[in-house]
Amino acid sequence: MFLYQTFTILALLGLASATAIQVKRDDYDLKFNIEFDEDSGHQITDKNFGTGGEILRGEKTAEFHWDKSEFGTDKALRYFNFYTYEDDDEDEKSTDRFECTLEGLKETGLLEQITYDYELHGEYNWLHSKYRHEEAGLTCYKEGSSQTEPDITTDLMLLSKPNGDDDDDDDDFLGINL
Repeated sequence: MFLYQTFTILALLGLASATAIQVKRDDYDLKFNIEFDEDSGHQITDKNFGTGGEILRGEKTAEFHWDKSEFGTDKALRYFNFYTYEDDDEDEKSTDRFECTLEGLKETGLLEQITYDYELHGEYNWLHSKYRHEEAGLTCYKEGSSQTEPDITTDLMLLSKPNGDDDDDDDDFLGINL
């Protein structure tokens, strides 16, 4: 009824044509964002971490989506390269490159339908989160590393901030395997 009234009003105003407002529906069962800071960059890739799009450097957000049918299959995996930089010079070569896999694990629950963000930063602040992240798991291996354990992983993250540690400095996280 509302749409009909809107078109009627537009017709009375003498507009020759009108465009209906598109309602954006979210058809995904899990939406997940990763925020990158000014000293980092990322590139969405294939499963071999080779063929990918443009390297996006600076404060950017990568959005990942999953349908319920993808959970528990190879289709639940998303791949990207994570780059760190020591200088703000746009022409500078990256300091480190990490090959990262983000796995969609489960549908977002009714009470958790806010957007969850991971933050990936420079050398001393790799991974930070003040929220619980049971919906997706992140693992990153540093290029050239011979470690069998990932350098960055959500498996080592706290589910919430440590008790009494609310100063928002760089010790509010886990996720580094040095």
